[in-house]
Amino acid sequence: MMLAFINKPLMLCHLRPSQRWSILLSVIAAPLTLLVSALSLYGTVIIFIATAIALLYIRHCLLQTQSRERDRSKSYFFIIWLSSSILFLMCVFHIWVISLLEILPEENVILVVLTTGSIACLYSAKQKAHQLVKSSLLEDAEDSSEVYSNSSDSCILCQGILPSGYEHCIWLDCCIGSDNNKLFSCGVFLGMAALFYGSNLTLTTVCHPFIFYKTILLPDDCSDVYYEYTMAICFVCGLYSLIIALLILWFFIKKTLLWLRDFSGLI
Repeated sequence: MMLAFINKPLMLCHLRPSQRWSILLSVIAAPLTLLVSALSLYGTVIIFIATAIALLYIRHCLLQTQSRERDRSKSYFFIIWLSSSILFLMCVFHIWVISLLEILPEENVILVVLTTGSIACLYSAKQKAHQLVKSSLLEDAEDSSEVYSNSSDSCILCQGILPSGYEHCIWLDCCIGSDNNKLFSCGVFLGMAALFYGSNLTLTTVCHPFIFYKTILLPDDCSDVYYEYTMAICFVCGLYSLIIALLILWFFIKKTLLWLRDFSGLI
């Protein structure tokens, strides 16, 4: 279900060797990273920092490689990393966190609704981009090779002609612009809310919580989580969710500041 983000079924036998390794690596990389980082506190810190550096380096190499006109092969690394991360986080939450019997049914329902809504919006945004590229290929089939190489509105990675203002998102493996920006923003916002909420539920379950305001709990003492491996996995997944949610929040703040700057320039 999570791999429905990808436009076409992944047939490993029809892919290049580099793409096969990229897919296999991205499927196991995120879960394996979280499992290994749960071994100790120092392991968590070191592996999280190393993972961030590795992802930035892979992103840099990927964009450098795919920006060349002679290399238009797709890489599914980031979209499968995203899918496997979401799937693993949900499995850990429903297998181990809920088994601690501190999560209310309505809290679980809220988390599932937020996650499902985020996936639905992002999938719809990806499908809209795919349809736009497909229609552009049908309309400009005769002179497509010239347009792709010369037009500033063409996307080499999507291999299609798009209106100006579209940017390629490696996490969804599609372009985001005026036609699907609302769906994309809604999906990212719901995803951020799900990550914040899920991390709070997880961390306040495995750690000692304190009452922040009325019924709102925040984690206080997490010094005992590494004594039991399953508790450490839950803690690491909660921390992983919190870090991603903070990065998404920074993305929204940056986007809002850019919008305010452009808006103030028009006044």
